[in-house]
Amino acid sequence: MSDQRVIYSSPSNGRYESRDLWAACPKQLIRDEYGAGKFFETDFMGKDVGMFTATQATAGTFTVDTGLEGGVAVADCASATATQGINVQADGAAFVPAAGVNLFFEARVKIADTATGPELFIGLSEIDTAILDTSAMASTNIAAFYSVTDDNVLAFATEDGGNATTEAGVYTMVEDTYVKLGFKIEGLSKITPYINGVAYDDNAITTNIPDTAVVPTFVCQSGGTTDPILYIDWVKCYQVD
Repeated sequence: MSDQRVIYSSPSNGRYESRDLWAACPKQLIRDEYGAGKFFETDFMGKDVGMFTATQATAGTFTVDTGLEGGVAVADCASATATQGINVQADGAAFVPAAGVNLFFEARVKIADTATGPELFIGLSEIDTAILDTSAMASTNIAAFYSVTDDNVLAFATEDGGNATTEAGVYTMVEDTYVKLGFKIEGLSKITPYINGVAYDDNAITTNIPDTAVVPTFVCQSGGTTDPILYIDWVKCYQVD
C-alpha cells in the first residue's frame, strides 16, 4: 500500500490548484476510471503545445518556454495593432455541460506589457478561430473570463447559443503577476467563478450556461500600442459524469 498526498493551496496565486474549487472534484477516480468522467490537464512540461491549435488574427505565436517554472506556454500576440494576436484551443478536449453534471476549470496565468490593456479570453469556448473579433465576443457558447475593454479588467461570462450573461469587473490583471482563474459549473443551473481560490458567490451565474461542446481556450490580442504576452503556467478541466 502506498500513501497518496494531494496538496491544495489556500487562497493565493501560488502554483498549487485551489483548495475550495477542487476539493469536491474526484480527480483520481476520473483519471483511473474512464466511465467516471473526463479530464484535460497540462503544465506544459515538454511539447504539450502540440495539444492546442493556434490561429492567428493576422499575427501571433504560441510556444512553450521550458526554462520558465518547469514549462510555461507563451501566447504572444506579436503585434501592437488592436485586435491582432493569437487564438489557442485544445480542440481535442471537448466537454459538454449537462444537467446533473459538475465541471471544474482552472488556469494559472499572467500577462506582460499591459499598458493599453490586452484583449484576453481564459476559459471554455466552442471551437472558433475568431473568438474575440473586432474587440467583441464572437463565440456564441462560452464560460470564461475575458476582456475587450483595453483596461486590464476581466469580466466573467457565459453564453448559450448567443444568449449571454455577464458579470463585469470581477478582476483587474496586474502586470507580470500570476493569477489563478477558475470556475465550477453545476449542471445547467449555476456557475461560480474562483479567483486565486476565492469563490465569488456574489458573481455566480445561473442563466445561459452552454449545453454544447466547449474546449479549453485562450486568446491574447493587442489592445493597441503595446504587444502583450499571456503566460500560461498550467490548465486543467475535469467533468464528473
